[in-house]
Amino acid sequence: MSCRVRAWAAARRSSLPLGAACVVANGARESLSALLAAPVELRVCEPSIPRASAWRELLRDALLYRVRGSLADAVLVLRPDDAGTLAAALFGERAPRAGRALSPFERDVLDRTIGSLAAHLGPLCGARETLKAERVERVEPLVTYFELSLLEPVVARLGVALTRDPSSQPQIRIEAAHLAEVPIAAQVRLDLGAVSAHSLATLATGTTLPLRSEDLHRCALHAHGRAVARGTAGLVDGRCALRIDAAGIG
Repeated sequence: MSCRVRAWAAARRSSLPLGAACVVANGARESLSALLAAPVELRVCEPSIPRASAWRELLRDALLYRVRGSLADAVLVLRPDDAGTLAAALFGERAPRAGRALSPFERDVLDRTIGSLAAHLGPLCGARETLKAERVERVEPLVTYFELSLLEPVVARLGVALTRDPSSQPQIRIEAAHLAEVPIAAQVRLDLGAVSAHSLATLATGTTLPLRSEDLHRCALHAHGRAVARGTAGLVDGRCALRIDAAGIG
């Protein structure tokens, strides 16, 4: 018995969970089963991160459909022979000869079919109200890729690519607009300036402290222990009010 020692090499692995790909595959299987009016057997290939040279082969002469999501874009990849096989099956016909160009009617039906599959890509690229597939000639650099292999009633492959791997997706940030409706307790404080020690020592319920007009300009609006604005106190329509003179002062 002998063994061969190979050189060590590092390779990137996709962080896309296989379970997410399976969810997409189940949805695609149900849609295709309804369109083909026959039970569909589907196999999912494990997600991977192909090299640049592999991408060239995967995308060569393929029909490309981009689906824009909230986290990433997905691209459905249908190579020529697979497109012909699937189009023929949708028309109830046998697989055409290799290399035959699709007719306008076949392209239209194929576009509609891919559009129905796009609705199941939410777990991959982030759900929107409606996920739509648009046919494109070129796509931006792609990262993650896996295939749905159709085994019955016909044999064909549908590639699914993503512009981001889950590990490289940006974290969702909380924007100021997300907190706009959160209630915050606020207080208005009036700085009376210098007060005699006798006045403070004799404070009691009902004591009146003198308030000069220039003291009204030394009001501050506080929230959670921080001064967020300064202004002038006064009355508006018989109600106490604060006119903001400077905001965002911390």
